[in-house]
Amino acid sequence: MKPINRESPVPAYYQIAVDLHDRILNNEWKTGDQIPPEEELAKHYEVSRVTMRQALAELVKDGVLVRQRGSGTFVSQRPMPLIHDLSLPTSFSGKLRRQGFALSSQVLAAETFLEPFDWVMQHLRMGSSDPVAYLKRLLLINGQPTAIDRSWFSERLCPGITEQPLIENSLSMTLAQRYGLVPVRSEIGLEVVRATEKDATLLRTFVDTPMVLLTAVLYLEDGVPLEYSMTTWLGDRVRFNLSSNPDSGATADAPFVISLKSKT
Repeated sequence: MKPINRESPVPAYYQIAVDLHDRILNNEWKTGDQIPPEEELAKHYEVSRVTMRQALAELVKDGVLVRQRGSGTFVSQRPMPLIHDLSLPTSFSGKLRRQGFALSSQVLAAETFLEPFDWVMQHLRMGSSDPVAYLKRLLLINGQPTAIDRSWFSERLCPGITEQPLIENSLSMTLAQRYGLVPVRSEIGLEVVRATEKDATLLRTFVDTPMVLLTAVLYLEDGVPLEYSMTTWLGDRVRFNLSSNPDSGATADAPFVISLKSKT
């Protein structure tokens, strides 16, 4: 264990996170091992529990550690970060599998609305009499609840999507293979929020846990909106990667079509 350098400009929590990661790489704790409790580690590093909690959260975010509510903190089966590339559109599930993650989902709700919310209709450019299909899914990464996805579609574009199981549990695969619908462009929004009581229960976390709300409108080649979605991610389990295409008309001052704001 390396002592904390109090004179270093590097924050103490980050020094601890790096040291803990090194200790894991040196097999002090192996895959699946439970690391010492937060209070014990704080005493060893001579820092507050708040600082220790920040260090552990950094490693959880990077996928090195995993918290199991009521049991403790363990070395991850796959100590790598979950990075969600927002340079859509590509298959999110395909990206995860190429990174070595296992993605699964549980359909929590599947309904068709004859009078959907006005804001849903606006995003999908639909009329007031057009039926809207709605899917609510719990997304699990390596078996752990990680996000809640709410998606709306025009029933005219994908009739019966709420009445049949998804192909191989994949929404993008279902849209492509069953309906021949593949998005070519997206508009993304990110917002920092707090978990609602219901979402916290589904994600096995606490109400005050920071969440990342990702909203997206996916468009077909002819410019017709295919899907409007709101996905609530556990903030300590995912990172978002942004990239721009210089040929798309973006400038150095505005490289992304993305809105950022924070809620407290």
